[in-house]
Parts: sequence; structure tokens; C-alpha cells
Amino acid sequence: MRWFRRAELPIGPRGEQAAAKYLKRSRYRILARNLRSRMDEIDILAEAPDRRTIVIVEVKARRVEQVPVGGILPENHVNRDKQRKLAALASQLVQRYK
Repeated sequence: MRWFRRAELPIGPRGEQAAAKYLKRSRYRILARNLRSRMDEIDILAEAPDRRTIVIVEVKARRVEQVPVGGILPENHVNRDKQRKLAALASQLVQRYK
């Protein structure tokens, strides 16, 4: 029955779970999920396998039927405004945690 409950999660959290699982398999260490600030939210904060690089992951998940013909890549949905917000969040993290 566990798989049935998991399928009931909204698409966003399911996408974040899948992304975290992929990162773990790729030897990233998950430091935080859904890290909120007044400005925005970081979906996943992870440490790269080199143990020197911190990675901010923005997850974009959609159902297959929601993808238009020809498909728009998920990274095209992270516009300049979102990139600026994520960069500002990264700066805040650096200042706060050195």
C-alpha cells in the first residue's frame, strides 16, 4: 500500500523526491530541502561529491500530458528573475553560514 500513498502526492513534491533520490545516487549529500526565505525557496541544497561545492537545485516537474508538443525543457522555466532570486539566496547562505 505504500506505493499508493506516494502516488497521491502532488507533482511538485514527487518531483523533488525523484530529484533528491537521483542526487543521492550520484553521491551528492542532501543538506536541506524546501529551504525558505522571505524572498523565495530553495528546493534542494546539496553538497557535491567533491565535498567542496554546494549546489542549489531548482526542481521543475510536470506530468507528461502537460508538456506541449515539441517539449519545453524544464531549465527554460527558470527565468532570469528566478535565477536572480536563487543567486541572492545563495549569497544569504554564504553570509549566514560562511
